[in-house]
Amino acid sequence: MLALGLGWAVRRGSAGALGWTAALATLFHFKAAHEEAALLARFPAYAAYRRRTRRFVPGVL
Repeated sequence: MLALGLGWAVRRGSAGALGWTAALATLFHFKAAHEEAALLARFPAYAAYRRRTRRFVPGVL
């Protein structure tokens, strides 16, 4: 969804669309942090998995 939003913003040349994409990325960041906290509370082994992997883009972010 983020790649689609970014492509749409670039294609249109729209700062507003880029802003909405940034807002969506921020929402996804905080949503993922909340979900990771719940996973860690339920599954202690999740901590090791989280150290080996990235949140959104493997090896990058």
